[in-house]
Amino acid sequence: MAVNFQSLLSKPVDQIKEPAPLPAGTYTGSIKSYKFDESREKKTPYVRFEIGLTGPGADISPDEVAEIDLTKKVMRRDYYLTEDALFRLKQLFDTCGIDYAGRSLAEVIPDLVHAEVLVAITTRSSEDGKKIYFDVADLKGTAA
Repeated sequence: MAVNFQSLLSKPVDQIKEPAPLPAGTYTGSIKSYKFDESREKKTPYVRFEIGLTGPGADISPDEVAEIDLTKKVMRRDYYLTEDALFRLKQLFDTCGIDYAGRSLAEVIPDLVHAEVLVAITTRSSEDGKKIYFDVADLKGTAA
């Protein structure tokens, strides 16, 4: 599908608003996709999961997210594929209720797509204090 730049660029600048920030806390969601990559500096291999948010968790008031379209929010969580870090990925399989007995990582990772998850989101400020970043501090399946 070709991008319609005429439509995008016709928006009046005075109608552009900064999106409302997500409150820190727990959200429900589902894993939308995954991809393999490596870190820029150390070239450490990892798998990145994209997570679509579906609703606020019990620790977030619906009023806090009333003006935020959570269906448009996509978070991400990386899992390093090193011997010392693989246990975290195995914990995710466990909490998602995925049977991995006798199966390799390559066979099991695709089973996480569409898994229902709880997403713990934290916030942090940029060094200059002008921006707020949202991080996935924890990810676990709802089968836990």
